[in-house]
Amino acid sequence: MSKSIQHSEIWTSIVDGKKVFPKNQTSFAVHEPPTGLEIAQVVNADAEVVAAAVASSRHAFENTWGVMSPRERGAILRQVARKLQENAEELADLEAMEVGKPKRDAGRFDVAFSHACFDYFAALADTLHGEILDQG
Repeated sequence: MSKSIQHSEIWTSIVDGKKVFPKNQTSFAVHEPPTGLEIAQVVNADAEVVAAAVASSRHAFENTWGVMSPRERGAILRQVARKLQENAEELADLEAMEVGKPKRDAGRFDVAFSHACFDYFAALADTLHGEILDQG
């Protein structure tokens, strides 16, 4: 297990890059399937947190992402792909713990596939030039 992963961490929503704790801080436990060991507590988002996340997403789309060129979007997707690759071991640890699969499978399939998807769509963004394709 990666040194940065600690059992019984508390996870909450992130809105606008900041952790958000709802007024009613109810949570649920996440258990490691093979051992039953509690690995985290996840805070339930209330309606206020969900509304803030939706508003933040709408604002980002209308004022940032939606006005970027495909090349700029591709550059961001490449950064995500690079971060996935840089943190592949920790992500494989987390996935293996959460779903109870071998770490090598989590790394070879889940994390690698996520990286490949971001990498693919980053490259695809470079081929878009504002054309509308006939969908038949």
